[in-house]
Amino acid sequence: MAAGSKRNSNWEYVGLVDALARSPKGSRPPFGTKAIRWGYKNLVKRFIFSMEPDKAHDFTVDTCWKFSRVPLLMDLLHSLTAQDDIRLQTVAMGVNYYNPFGLSAGLDKNGQLLRILDAAGFGFCSYGTMTAEPCQGNPRPWFHRLPEYGSLLIHAGLPNDGAASILPEADRMETPYGAKRHASVGYTNKAYPDGVDGMIADFARGVQLDMDSAADVCEVNVSCPNLVAGKPFKDPRALDALFDRLDEIHTADGSRKPVLVKMPSESPAVLDPMLEVLAGHNVQGVATCNLLEDRTAYPDVPPQLEGGMSGKPCNANAIAAVKWTRQKYGDRFAIEGIGGVWDDVDALRMLDAGADLVGFVSTLMFNGPQRASEFKAALQAAYSQLESEGWEAKGLDYERWRNEKLHAADRRRKLDGPVVDAQ
Repeated sequence: MAAGSKRNSNWEYVGLVDALARSPKGSRPPFGTKAIRWGYKNLVKRFIFSMEPDKAHDFTVDTCWKFSRVPLLMDLLHSLTAQDDIRLQTVAMGVNYYNPFGLSAGLDKNGQLLRILDAAGFGFCSYGTMTAEPCQGNPRPWFHRLPEYGSLLIHAGLPNDGAASILPEADRMETPYGAKRHASVGYTNKAYPDGVDGMIADFARGVQLDMDSAADVCEVNVSCPNLVAGKPFKDPRALDALFDRLDEIHTADGSRKPVLVKMPSESPAVLDPMLEVLAGHNVQGVATCNLLEDRTAYPDVPPQLEGGMSGKPCNANAIAAVKWTRQKYGDRFAIEGIGGVWDDVDALRMLDAGADLVGFVSTLMFNGPQRASEFKAALQAAYSQLESEGWEAKGLDYERWRNEKLHAADRRRKLDGPVVDAQ
């Protein structure tokens, strides 16, 4: 369960957003984090935003990959953003995370950013979505900036080099600071003469490669809104058939890694039948939610521009979906809350809603790569405020919470061995 959303018979969540607001000192990220924020806002962002969005994306990923190959730069980056605090650790899907904040899938399409995100203090890194076959994606442009909404309009269509190429390269990348790896797999963006059966076979090939890789979690993306074949797995019958097949997939030694399913940005009327199906399969978590498809609230976004909206417009629906999923399904699923996590209050609100993990992308482009460090500082401030007030006075089982954190840290050491400078 997540830091901030521990549930037992007596209480629902610890009220992190309110605790942060009551903290007299507020969030206090490391000085190095503040320096990165200033440099990004005043120097790097101006340069990147002078480019067309597609070129800016490619340039950013390529530059970060090159920097990540210089160990001294990664050590420096980590020294600027490290926060060693046992309270940040959490367990989800049986995986031990140093902190609950990480990159959601979509930015790092070919698994090139693992080293640099690990050094920057991310708790996990999602790479992909990748597919069984290499895929060129949709015709460019893929991205349109909507800064007035804190959003990108995205119509990429899962471009990637193919799982058979991406996963071995990603496996060779070291993540010495402990970030966990989520490898996201979808079905190849093409026409399928065999319909859903062909998509399931394609999906299965990608998931098998994922299961055989060094990734800690296999993310199954059934909700990309930008594919030629549409979104057939919103239909519970198709989703059930897909997971009948995926449940059969194991590694060579017969084991399985946790499976996390990326859900569409929809109402409970659509999500509930899908979750009912997933609850009957070997699925450990859900990532809620993908891009916002319904743009009726944004009539000034040119209708001829295709794609789903990222960033702030996704937040209200994502928070509601996380809260509703937690309330109805309890602890059946671990939840990665994604969608419009823009600042530290959004990050804590997602945990308060019931998320175990918090994923984000768009805020990195608009606000800088130091976001994970800032979110950790906010969570630390909220915990410190609750501790200063006496958790028991608020009906919170502090000793149980602390013991769970200590147990998670001990389990992490036994499973993973020593890790450099725990975050």
